[in-house]
Amino acid sequence: MKPFLDIYPVDDFLQGTKAALSGGTTMIIDHVMPQPDESLLVAFERWQEAADKKACCDYSLHVDIPQWNEAVKDELELLVQDKGVNSFQVYMAYKDVYQMTDSQLYQAFSFLKKLGAVVLVHAENGDLIAQVEAEAVFRAITLGNSVNCPVYITKVMSKSAADTITQARRKVCSVVFGEPVTAGLATDGSHYWSKNWAKAAAYVTSPPLSPDPTTPDHLSTLLACGDLQVVGSAHCAYSLKEPMEWRREWAFGKMDENQFVAVTSTNAAKIFNLYPRKGRITVGSDADIVIWDPNRIKTIMAKQQQSVRGVTRGMYDGPVYEVPLTPKYMTPAPSAKTSPTTNQPPPVRNLHQSNFSLSGAQVDDNIPRRSGHRIVAPLTNITTITA
Repeated sequence: MKPFLDIYPVDDFLQGTKAALSGGTTMIIDHVMPQPDESLLVAFERWQEAADKKACCDYSLHVDIPQWNEAVKDELELLVQDKGVNSFQVYMAYKDVYQMTDSQLYQAFSFLKKLGAVVLVHAENGDLIAQVEAEAVFRAITLGNSVNCPVYITKVMSKSAADTITQARRKVCSVVFGEPVTAGLATDGSHYWSKNWAKAAAYVTSPPLSPDPTTPDHLSTLLACGDLQVVGSAHCAYSLKEPMEWRREWAFGKMDENQFVAVTSTNAAKIFNLYPRKGRITVGSDADIVIWDPNRIKTIMAKQQQSVRGVTRGMYDGPVYEVPLTPKYMTPAPSAKTSPTTNQPPPVRNLHQSNFSLSGAQVDDNIPRRSGHRIVAPLTNITTITA
């Protein structure tokens, strides 16, 4: 429920998380953005209090760092050690407001690396035109590499930015993660030239959507092969586009069920230390299971949503999405009896209540992975699954 440049969202945690649950999202990670002259610690406690009172689903919090100074360092240490925060966002955009210089970014990366935190980077060039997204991504990765700090690039909107992340992971072995958002995967920036101002304005994002109509397909391909890791919403609480993303990637043969779950759930859970409590179906994990009806046709209308009524939803309002029928794949029944279930704590938890580590080790590293399935979509539009 993050404000932006003194503009506040209409949803609070109650409405936003109700909307999330109705859309199949069982946990959100919101951004804490301090007011001018407000400390990070005070802002975090204010956000946490609001979420504890109203949230209908589990939540966690990133903390945004609007400026860099010695006082901020002390607060970051307290947030990590006492509050369990393990992710912070810095900005390369919004000059004279949130933007950090390269020197400040280097200091922030160095300090957060020592704390063991993940650094989220909003990568735009605040001194040049917004289209130089790839340059900002390259600069962020270079600064992160110089201090061996994991970098998480948010809102990857362009092919050039995505390719920069891919090359860094493949050639330089950088510890960098890329997060395209559902808007960039489902549409493009060609609508910015619409003569209808309301329509054009509804597609405004930061960074902007790429006007290249081939961008969504390119980003989807990189997600399917693992060069980009997570799908975000860039929304206060949730995205209605994830069912559409499943339809697009599965129907076009790019992504099997396991990879879809990875980019929408498991990878984020691992990066932000929520795994295996989240992002996995096993004994002891949260039973957050969403079932979609592939035969259902749904018209998205603002008046039917859980968010505040009467608010224009832009690209999220109006279109009808149809999921095509696909052959069913039956998972073999297990040969052994399932382990007895354990009692779970009550739902709706603040997930900052445990310590964390960025060593990279996972509790189930020794368990063999289930083999994936290649989904083939021939020109006949008949989708088949092969092992």
